[in-house]
Amino acid sequence: MAITKMLHVNSAEGRHPAAHLSNLIQYILNPEKTKDGFLTGALNCDKDHALEDMLATKEFYQKTDLRQGYHFIISFAPGEVDEETALEITARFCEMYLGEQYECVYAVHNDQEHMHGHIVFNSVNCLTGKKYHYVNGDWAKDIQPITNELCAEFGLE
Repeated sequence: MAITKMLHVNSAEGRHPAAHLSNLIQYILNPEKTKDGFLTGALNCDKDHALEDMLATKEFYQKTDLRQGYHFIISFAPGEVDEETALEITARFCEMYLGEQYECVYAVHNDQEHMHGHIVFNSVNCLTGKKYHYVNGDWAKDIQPITNELCAEFGLE
């Protein structure tokens, strides 16, 4: 069964506030790790202009400082899943958890022994302008159960 890990992307001190967000988006979309971009996608934004779309949302709602985004990693056991299934699970996770509320880019990296999906999403809700708020216990209550449900649907242990 896949494990989902969550990290946050803080504002970059002394540089453009979204510098860390920019670097992370570039990292997850790296063609060398994603079959020349084949194992990538986006939700509620244009994949090739995701950073610009996220920054436009932040500016529109005047929330350009502090936390810039979030990074989820869905890790599969070695040999548990092929690239296409990992991508489908990652994309479906985005649809189920983020819905129409957050702009995100996602990718599956195939450069390790284990397949893993990356999701980077904006800290600002593109519909309401409210910042994403993680509450202690959300991982066990909301986040990991979606991964479990999707893995079960695809017949993974």
